[in-house]
Amino acid sequence: MAQFSLTFTARRSEAVLVAPAKSTPYELKPLSDIDDQHGLRFYRSGILFFRNNPAQSGRDPAAVIKRSLAEALVYYYPLAGQLCAGPSDKLIVECTGDGAVFVEADADVRLDDFGGALSPPIPCSDQLLCEPESTSSDVIGRPLVYIQVTRLACGGFVFGIQICHCMADAAGLVQFMMAMGELAQGTTAPAVPPVWAREILNARSPPRVTHPHPEYEQVPDPTKDRISPADVLAQRPFFFGEKEISALRCQAPAHLRATCSRFDMIAAYVWRCRTIALGYDSEDEVRIQFVVNARGKRNNALGRAPMLPLGFYGNAFAFTVASSTAGELCRKPFSYALELVAAAKARSAAVDHLQSVADLMVLKGRPRFATARTYLVSDLTKSGLEELDFGWGKGIYCGPATAMLATFHIPVRSAGGERGILVPVRLPEFAMERFVVEMKRGLVMKEEEESRGYGGQQYATAEADVRLEDFDGELSPQSRVTTNYSASPRAPLVVSSAGPWSTFKLHTSCSQSCIFTIKVTRLVCGGFILGVQLCHCMADAVGLMQFVMAMFEMAAGAAEPTIPPVWAREILNARSPLRHAPAPGYRGSDPQGPHLSRRRSGPPAFLLRREGDVGIASPGARAPARDLLSLRHDRRLCLALPHDRVGLRSRRRSRSTVRREENNAQGRSRSPRGFYGYAFVFTVASSTAGELCRMPFSYALELVAAAKARSAADDHLQSVADLMVLKGRPRFATARTYLVSDLTKMGLDELDFGWGTVVYAGPATAMLATFHLPARSAEGERGILVPVWLPEFAIERFVAEMERGILMMEGESHGFGGRQYTTPTPYELKPLSDIDDQRGLRFYRSGILFCRINPAHSDLDPAAITKRALAEALVYYYPLAGRLRAGPGDKLIVECTGEGAVFVEANADVRLDDFGPALSPPIPCSDQLLCEPESASSDVVDRPLVYFQLTRLSCGGIIFGIQVCHCMADAVGVMQFAMAIVEMAAGAAEPSIPPVWAREILNARSPPCVTHPHPEYEEVPDPTKDRISPADVLAHRPFFFGEKEMSALRRQAPAYLRGTCSRFDMIAAYVWRCRTIALGYDPEDEVRIQFVVNARGKRNPMLPFGFYGNAFAFTVASSTAGELCRKPFSYALELVAAAKARSAADDHLQSVADLMVLKGRPRFAMARTYLVSDLTKMGMEDLDFGWGTVVYGGPATAMLATFHIPAYSAEGERGILVPVRLPEFAMERFVAEMERGLVTKEEEEEESQVMKVCSHL
Repeated sequence: MAQFSLTFTARRSEAVLVAPAKSTPYELKPLSDIDDQHGLRFYRSGILFFRNNPAQSGRDPAAVIKRSLAEALVYYYPLAGQLCAGPSDKLIVECTGDGAVFVEADADVRLDDFGGALSPPIPCSDQLLCEPESTSSDVIGRPLVYIQVTRLACGGFVFGIQICHCMADAAGLVQFMMAMGELAQGTTAPAVPPVWAREILNARSPPRVTHPHPEYEQVPDPTKDRISPADVLAQRPFFFGEKEISALRCQAPAHLRATCSRFDMIAAYVWRCRTIALGYDSEDEVRIQFVVNARGKRNNALGRAPMLPLGFYGNAFAFTVASSTAGELCRKPFSYALELVAAAKARSAAVDHLQSVADLMVLKGRPRFATARTYLVSDLTKSGLEELDFGWGKGIYCGPATAMLATFHIPVRSAGGERGILVPVRLPEFAMERFVVEMKRGLVMKEEEESRGYGGQQYATAEADVRLEDFDGELSPQSRVTTNYSASPRAPLVVSSAGPWSTFKLHTSCSQSCIFTIKVTRLVCGGFILGVQLCHCMADAVGLMQFVMAMFEMAAGAAEPTIPPVWAREILNARSPLRHAPAPGYRGSDPQGPHLSRRRSGPPAFLLRREGDVGIASPGARAPARDLLSLRHDRRLCLALPHDRVGLRSRRRSRSTVRREENNAQGRSRSPRGFYGYAFVFTVASSTAGELCRMPFSYALELVAAAKARSAADDHLQSVADLMVLKGRPRFATARTYLVSDLTKMGLDELDFGWGTVVYAGPATAMLATFHLPARSAEGERGILVPVWLPEFAIERFVAEMERGILMMEGESHGFGGRQYTTPTPYELKPLSDIDDQRGLRFYRSGILFCRINPAHSDLDPAAITKRALAEALVYYYPLAGRLRAGPGDKLIVECTGEGAVFVEANADVRLDDFGPALSPPIPCSDQLLCEPESASSDVVDRPLVYFQLTRLSCGGIIFGIQVCHCMADAVGVMQFAMAIVEMAAGAAEPSIPPVWAREILNARSPPCVTHPHPEYEEVPDPTKDRISPADVLAHRPFFFGEKEMSALRRQAPAYLRGTCSRFDMIAAYVWRCRTIALGYDPEDEVRIQFVVNARGKRNPMLPFGFYGNAFAFTVASSTAGELCRKPFSYALELVAAAKARSAADDHLQSVADLMVLKGRPRFAMARTYLVSDLTKMGMEDLDFGWGTVVYGGPATAMLATFHIPAYSAEGERGILVPVRLPEFAMERFVAEMERGLVTKEEEEEESQVMKVCSHL
């Protein structure tokens, strides 16, 4: 690859020792016994590449980083010392304060010269690091940290760091570098204070090795390795994106598919391919060794808790090893390697595993870990190194400089922008070619395999002149087909086997002589149906699933099933002597219902697959006398048949006891993994019909829970076996009994034979029982499908009862569970923060929600329900039920009086469609839909803080209008409060996000100190020269930005911003420029864009989850009107990006609070300023009070600011709506300017061709 041919020489300045910026303690600090391994006595490196950032022009990155290093070493002062050897070669840090080595350098090379995709080994890394890379070196009496900053010819720079591995692991190194980045950007202290605490990971007294540690023991005959230190190794990086991960996950065993990590799969896969490529002898032991982080683990068993504190930056990991003979690893499928890796990982999860390593270090003299015939791999994907920012933006490569000792998993983006994992591999030349072939073989995707054919057998099948869409849209047992068809059978294939199923037949029709039958029917659309029938005596649902999974693995070319089948039926034979507990499920006869013929034949199951399609079929016609209900919550289920006694029977899986636990009473051994027989019991709950119908849903749920608990006894299944022998194998009773079985965890819908997405997987009929099936709704929501069969006279009443329970409405007023909403709340005085208490926020912000009618709720009163939900939400948000009072110095204080919020019900003789097809601010007649007139400035003292109006429309639709005092909450806080109202309306007992006041966090510091410029509170020169005045009559027009428009803008963005700038940045910058051109300011006039930056998630201050106060700051970009109009869009975008970067400092919001106190809470300036706010991530359009589809959710007006609102175009494309207000004289020019800049590449090329033709003419 071209990048490896790069050569250059860096011009280095003389190395200097950078001491801590302040005096630090002189101490002797022993390392832990984990730090002090001989195998960690070397310097580990990291290298980061940063692009040029024009916003930082004039600043020297070397000087900034050098200063931040000195400041960081004040907190990490042990890193400014040196290691010395203590008794028994124990390493001790002498905290001398000498400092870290720092080197400045320059190189006549550009960032692009390194190639498009950087990966270890970095070209000329010896020129970018202070010291030569080595896996073993003397660490005593030397500086512990080496840093080199190399300035490149393009303006970018390279940051190279080397740190003694005894001092920190990868997490600790990243923590130190993040502290440097924070201090470089002006913070006063690291967000995560460093913690030494190495004594936690010292050996116990006395030391005792409680776990095996093969990682410190050599393989037999270690000289038989195929790689030696003298080899010249080929280097090649491999990218794992979604396609590759999906290919690996398909090959994973079913029990690991959902739990194994991407690291597990990639590491196991590369280990196997590497072993094949190196060609070890079959009997050679080969290993994979990887790192397991111990942060977060607790050791309760020993009475001490090495829970490592937050900020611990020492070595806190252990190696773990999986091993196999080379022959087995190469011969068996990838799933075998993955199971070995998963088992090794599980072994290392023991709470005292790391403590055991520390003990071994002391007992064995700190041995090195073995490396012969060992693939050593480490995961850096979660280290967070790529988030490091010294003020120039995030790095384009952040990772190790070389891969001398280990293989690293590194987070990267592909050339196409896909996020994935890069795995750089080093192998001898003879092995690399074979390795590449082996890697490709296992990563073949399903589409490619279909074109070549699988390695499994082909089966005789039937064909049907029908399409998948001809079945019901919502497939379920006994789905009917809208087109009559008949399958054309092929000849049946009979396969003999020596297993427990001695004859295995694939038929086009069921035969009573067969234990197991399969029918595969091809459909004309390209999809197919797999029908399976199995004698129920042979296996239950789990056993059937295990067998079908084995078929899937064979279809994928596996040599044998991942889970070997085990017979072991003797485990579930009756005991001797026989004894059983009462079994109500088998009492009496079934005088009216059908009998199960001793489970001699089982109900068929179907798998429907669609060729190359995702999702489920669209809804179609339903079968008569039944209804399909996709259950989302716990619901009240009431039988519509008035009998004197009713029962519910569920199938209780007993694998938790039979297959995993030992029956101590009988001394029976555990059932082996792979048991596929009948291993469940029935359990029964019963009640009189009167009680069950009269009592609430909770009564039924308690009966079910109690029945489930009774069946949990260890010998319950054994008791059933005894009863079968004593009572002559009776049938279970079914009269007046609801029989139900749970198939949601079977995983049938996840089976993949490689021919497309599963559309339906489950039973074909529901003759005997009701099944709970995993499904997706027409809207794509994941849930549970319950097909119900009832007589015609009962189904209508059943549906009404179901809906009543789902809405959780009881009583004549449809109240929610009878909860009182007059709960008393505390009387308190709660001062607002100095961010809340800005004069510019002393007004009411509005939001409005349009909802279409939901016919299912036509008999309910939305006003009563919403009013009650509002009252219940105010119990938790009780400050919003109070009033603002003016305190000393005009400081606003909330008096929590509990007086409440204003609620208004209204009716309007207008239909939702009358508002027009595309709603946007200003909403027509919004003054009729909100309680109070909209105003950008109003008196907020001694008034209600929340106003809520619900307006019913003549079409049945509903409009919710809310107004909240802006001093009390920002947009995020209002959304949190609104979501609480929604949850209460749905019957929740409390909000899912508990509200947090904590306004004191955003008060001014003592003493206040403004640490950042805040031009947003300073007027532009001559503010009277604005082209818009409050008296102007403004034209309104919304502009839609979809993929086409965003693509046009991104194409005009500077290359270094194209991948990082947000949609908001681009649209805001573009509209600002067009607006300035349209308004025609004088060229020398200063014009501004001002927008909001959310402070949630910042480390200083760290706001708690649930904080609903104002937590944002304004930031400003400015330019002369002449420059903004003359220069291209990229100029405006760079100004916006630079302003955003300036506001990213952790203490920026604190600086605003200080300014508020020092300057008397000034208003933000407005003259010649485009004020814009991003609402695309608020989720207001997703609020659901339960009365229908949300048509519009957003602000009612746009009096003060322009809002970016999520919206759909007339064609259904999702995008961003930007409503613009301008004087009439400017709007026409603005529209022309907008259209000019949004020309796509294709339109531009077409226009160019027209111009060429014209020129020829």
